[in-house]
Amino acid sequence: MINSGDLNERITVQIPAITRTANGEQVTTWAATKQYWANVRYVRGARAILSGDVMMTNAISIMMNWNDVVTERCRIVWDGKLYHIDSINRNKQHYEINITATRLDVGGTTEGSNG
Repeated sequence: MINSGDLNERITVQIPAITRTANGEQVTTWAATKQYWANVRYVRGARAILSGDVMMTNAISIMMNWNDVVTERCRIVWDGKLYHIDSINRNKQHYEINITATRLDVGGTTEGSNG
């Protein structure tokens, strides 16, 4: 069971909307659904040089109350940074969700929030 006092960070969940252009090309846009209170912790960080670009990945663990909105297709915005969901572990007994998400930062620039 999550102690409500531990949910001290605001996260925004973005859900994908997939459409097709006149040429049949698939386009994904992201819509912010709502903000949730969560407990967020850094899990790990790594830095590598690939093809001359510096790549940094940061993984976080998010614990939040149960909801049916968050899926593996969603994205998380936390502290102004965009995170892609790697895995979701739902625990109905304790009415909580544990999410592992990764932020990818290439060449010192952060990914945009709508791309």
